[in-house]
Amino acid sequence: MDIKRLIGDDGKLVRGSVAAVASSGSLTEGWYKIAVVASGTSAFGDLVANDYYFAPATVSLQAGDSAYAVTITDLQDLKGWSLEISADEVEVTVIKDTYKKYRKGKLDANGSASFVFIKGETDAANGLASYFFKVAEINAAGVVTSVTERSDDSLLLIGYVDKEDATGQYFMATCFDVEFFNFSFPMNSSEAVEMEVPFRLVGDTDPIFYKVTNA
Repeated sequence: MDIKRLIGDDGKLVRGSVAAVASSGSLTEGWYKIAVVASGTSAFGDLVANDYYFAPATVSLQAGDSAYAVTITDLQDLKGWSLEISADEVEVTVIKDTYKKYRKGKLDANGSASFVFIKGETDAANGLASYFFKVAEINAAGVVTSVTERSDDSLLLIGYVDKEDATGQYFMATCFDVEFFNFSFPMNSSEAVEMEVPFRLVGDTDPIFYKVTNA
């Protein structure tokens, strides 16, 4: 395996859209959200329903296995992203202790993504702006051609720590369902309009760290 010291440019953050109908029989290369895990032997191993799975090549499913295909969209206006995992510190000190003692409590995950506002991208349908604004479009004749309500849907984000594509090498990624918070227009002279948007986990899926060998 290739050994390298990672830099931010090795990573990537993409948005995923989960299909409404589950696939069975076989899966082609790509990301999937597990719908049903077959009893007994399963192509998904110890993963469970609602976990995400990556098929590096065509994978034959066992009878009873099924999964929803995930369509990936690049975030063209993305500048960078981060994810932090922390845990509550629960104090369990008793009188006989000389030093305070602690146990680890519930885990928490929070992150942020940096965007540069790109006209035609950030303000496009399903772009970042649509999660914070009701969007109205008016043509040159003054006709309101469309009005789109603000989206309150959660987002599936797939964060690559190392987007390695070489055959026989592995890439690293994690998947998380989130909601975005905060939006700003920092309109400063001679500076890019850059937005730092924090996000938090939602839904029933916990992040998993994936190491997938390329076929």
